[in-house]
Parts: sequence; structure tokens; C-alpha cells
Amino acid sequence: MKTIATIAALFIAITSYAQEGLKEGYKMLGGSFSFNVSESDDDYLDYFMVDNENRYTSFGFSPYYGRFYADNQLIGLRFGVLTSTSANQYVRYLDSTEQIERRNSTDRNSTNLSLGVFWRYYLPMNDKIGFLVEPALSGYWERNEYHYLLEHYHVLSYEQNDVNEYEANSTGYGVLLSLNAGFYFFPLPQLSLEVLLGNFVSDFAFGKSTNKVLDDLELEDERNYSSFNINFKAVNSFRFDELIRLNYYF
Repeated sequence: MKTIATIAALFIAITSYAQEGLKEGYKMLGGSFSFNVSESDDDYLDYFMVDNENRYTSFGFSPYYGRFYADNQLIGLRFGVLTSTSANQYVRYLDSTEQIERRNSTDRNSTNLSLGVFWRYYLPMNDKIGFLVEPALSGYWERNEYHYLLEHYHVLSYEQNDVNEYEANSTGYGVLLSLNAGFYFFPLPQLSLEVLLGNFVSDFAFGKSTNKVLDDLELEDERNYSSFNINFKAVNSFRFDELIRLNYYF
């Protein structure tokens, strides 16, 4: 009985304690930011000499604002922007010469804008650290663009023989329901860092996609699409901008 009473007293103390910045009436301004650039250039000799170049760039920004309507309990509004571009160029040469046998390039561009609400509950362990739970609901708009070009050359004359160009675009909307869990740390009285440990995500999306063969404009296909996904992420599968967040309390 003494053990049960001790555990119950500890739980009550944890859930009733609040750091100064987590008390009723305080406001919070926070968010996350990421920027990533990567490039690679691989040359190798198979039956043909091959040059394979890749480039990827992404930018993400997700600010949010919240207000504590009770100690350790906050409700807020979040906005998000995520853009990415990638490009690949594959060139195949005849033997070790400079004569091109085949060249193809792929370009992708993606933009995602989101707006949503969240509720956050804090479980302080002491005056600096604790755990948090955060259910959130957001709607988003996204656009994806894909372009593919293939050039094939005559083996004997090295003149351009075949060109195939393909384009695919999609625009859609979606609803995202998530449950995040993690811990937080106050290095300063009005500043905290949050580290997410995992989340559960349910995503429903719908929209329209268009596919075109650019060297034959009559070959165009337009269709509607919809999807539903459920996913669980552990900490080792997060992007940096999802993993760490910075908050200011006032």
C-alpha cells in the first residue's frame, strides 16, 4: 500500500507542477526550420562508360503560436511550408570515348502548404525537463511536377535519333491527423527545446493529375486520385525539422 501511495503522490506532484512558462495565461511562439542541399556525381565503367549526376534541395519552415488556457495545457495554430527540387542526369558513352549513346534527365519539384490546430499537454519532471503529448489536425495543399527527357543516338553516325519527353503534374488537397510524443528542456526560463521521439500519422489526400507526352500532344491523360495512409514514425526516421523544435514563452 505504501508503494502505491508513493507512486500516486509522485504522479499528482508531476501533473500538478508547472514551469513558469507553462502556466495559465502564458503565450508561446515557436517552430522549426530546415534547409538541405546534396549533390553526387558517379562515374563508372560497365559495358558502357556512365556518368550519373544527382542534385537535391529542400527547404522547410513551420512556425506556430499557442496560448496556455490552463497550467501545462496549450492550444495553438500552426502553418507550414515545405518545398523540394531534385534533378538527375544519366549519360552513357560508347566504350571510353566522348561519343554519347544515350542521355536521359529527370526533374522533380514539390510544394506543400499546410495550416492546422494542435493541443499540447506537458508533464514536467522538474524545473527544466519533462515530457509532452501533442495531437494535431491540419489541412494542406500540394503540387508535384515531374519532367523526363530521353535522347538516344545512332550507334554509327552519333546523330540524335529518338527523343522522348514526358511530363506529369498533380495538384491536391489533404487532411492530416497526427499524435506526437517527445520531451522538452528549458536551457533558459523563457526558452525551450523539444525533441520528438515518435508520432502516429493518418493522412487522407485527393486531387487531380495530368500526364503528357510532349512530343505527341494528343497523348494526354487527366484523372482524379485519392489516397489514405496510416504511418508510425520512430525517432530514427524523422527529418531534422520534424525532430527538434524551438519555443519562446512570454
